[in-house]
Amino acid sequence: MPAMDACALYARRLARDSDVFMYKGDTPFCSKECRHEHMHLDAVSARQAARRLQRVSAGAESGRAHHGVSVSS
Repeated sequence: MPAMDACALYARRLARDSDVFMYKGDTPFCSKECRHEHMHLDAVSARQAARRLQRVSAGAESGRAHHGVSVSS
């Protein structure tokens, strides 16, 4: 869990009297822009992970077909 005294994106110290912008319940940011940037990075990472999983699944399927293993649902 990130420390609640610094922006999770840039590690800027959060002032006690300033607004804190939270993401996923426990991740603090110093501004809406920092939070938005982190959300964007999360979305990009999720898309990349999904593509990797698709490639691995497709490779496993073609490997089974190549070795004569039938795949049934």
